[in-house]
Parts: sequence; structure tokens; C-alpha cells
Amino acid sequence: MPASRPNFLTYLFACLLSFVLLATPALTTTAAAQNQPAPSQPVPISANYAPAELAWIAAMYPASLLGITLGGHIFSQPTPSMSAPMPGSLDYRISKNFHGDLDTGKPLFFGIPDKAAYGMAALPALYYGASSLYYLITDENLFAFQDPNIHHTTIAFAEAFGWTALLTTAVKFMVGRPRPYVSLDRPAYGWKPEEENLSFFSGHAALSFSAATFLFLDLSNTLDRNLSGDYSAAGRFLLTTALPATLLYGASTFIATSRVYDQKHYFSDVLIGAAIGTLTTALVYNARFDHDGNPRQKRASSPTTLESTTMSPALLFDGHQSTLVWNFTIPL
Repeated sequence: MPASRPNFLTYLFACLLSFVLLATPALTTTAAAQNQPAPSQPVPISANYAPAELAWIAAMYPASLLGITLGGHIFSQPTPSMSAPMPGSLDYRISKNFHGDLDTGKPLFFGIPDKAAYGMAALPALYYGASSLYYLITDENLFAFQDPNIHHTTIAFAEAFGWTALLTTAVKFMVGRPRPYVSLDRPAYGWKPEEENLSFFSGHAALSFSAATFLFLDLSNTLDRNLSGDYSAAGRFLLTTALPATLLYGASTFIATSRVYDQKHYFSDVLIGAAIGTLTTALVYNARFDHDGNPRQKRASSPTTLESTTMSPALLFDGHQSTLVWNFTIPL
């Protein structure tokens, strides 16, 4: 690889610094979160997000997607610091025996699971983005089942998915691990030469489980709000929890399984990736919404503000009129 590519330590340092400065405060709630609004009541974005957080998410989301998709072309490939599993271990035996045609390298189900991972990343972003834009323009929801706080959901999805992609890219280039097709000498399954040492952990697993977790939490709360009271407790559980979880996590598991079958990752790679995607997204979602899916108002009780025109303005949404306003108010 060209020696002129950027040192990844700079990228990693930026990730860690951003996490300390922005992620930790985002997981802290105040007493104002105890009195959450009804689902039909719009909540201003500024009650849940500080201007710096909005600026960070707006920059992180596209940057993290760029890193996870083109990191192998942007950064020098790492020297592996994590070896392949030892022969005889469970991780090794799964990759050794779970595969298709070693001569042709034919992927699982014609490569559909691999493409489905990109769909799980793109479709929710398209849905939330289009819904938020429609509400901004028309002051109405795109779909009848949505509540007026779709802007919060859109930003939270970008935040959760962005953090997952950022962490995945950071660990891949910090650790370095040869992929199974390299360690087991199966060239028919060979992939991109610049990504041969990026096996740990699986980006497909992390991002698909991140999308599944966010969609499950949001869909579960949405269904619970819109179902009538005619359903029994068992019926509500089946429709709002069991069915969405089975469909979403089933699809993610199918994607993760294909990565092992296609010799791109070891079982431990997809297991850790799934855990990172799930936990990161759950943390972000619960930091931004209460158990009923209503946006938290962590800054609603701040009694003192400082007016300043020297700070960078943040573009915020007024929850009642969906108009664009420039907010120069800084909570103290």
C-alpha cells in the first residue's frame, strides 16, 4: 500500500476524543426527563440535543460511512496484531468446515445476504430522512402512524449508526486480523486486496444489527402506541415485540452467517460485531428516548441562558411549526 496514506492513529485519536467530549454527556439525563410529553406533543430539538451535538452528528454520519466503505483505500492496511484462530478451536473449525464451493467461491444464496446488509443501512436512512423532510415541508407526517417527533428519530438513527460505523472502522484499523480466506488459503473467496487484514470485527454484522436494533426499538414503540386496547397482553407482546424482533434480528443473523460462510470473517468477528452494533445503538436510543419512545427533554429545565452571536449557530427545528430557526441560545 502507498506509504503516503494517512496514519490511522490520527483517525483513532479523533474517535476517542469525540467519544469523551460528546458521547458521555449524551448518556446523562436530568430531572426534566422524568416528565416526558405525550406522544402527540412535539418536542423542540434543542431540548434533547445541544448545538455541538447536532454539529458533530451532521459531520460524523457521512464521515463514518466514508470510513467504513472506503477505509481500505484511504488508510494504510494495518499490520495484523490479532492472529487467526488456533487449529482445533471452535472459531477455526467453523470457518474450516462451513463454506461452499472452494473452487468457485460461490457466495451464500447468490450473494443476496451481502447486498441485504447495504439495504439495511440505506433503507432506514431513506425512510427517516424522507419522513423528516416531508414533515418539515408540510407540517404533517408522511405516514399516519408517525408522531410529530420524527426529527428526533431521524437524528438519533444517524447518531447510532454513525457511532457504530466509526467504532467499527477504528477497531478494524487498530487491531488488524487476516480474513479466513487468507489464513486458510482459499483464494476463490478472495476479496479486496486492500482489506485482507480487516477481519476483526465484522462491519456487515455490526451495521446490520445496529439498524435492526434501532428499527426494533422504534417500531415496537410505534406499534404499541397505535394498537387499540382490544388486544390481550399476549397479543400485544406478539405484535409489538416478538414479531419485529424475529424479522429484524433474523435478517441480521442471516447476513452475519453469510460472512462466515463466504470466508470473509470468523465466527468471533461476527459475534463481536453484532454485540457492538446492538449495544451502541441501544445506548444511543435510550439516551434520546424514554421507555415509551418519547424524546427526552434533558435541557428543558435550564433556567439560565447566555445570548451570544459569536458562537456557531445550529440549525434547529421548531417542533410546533416545522420552521427553520437560528438558535444562538446556549444553556448554562
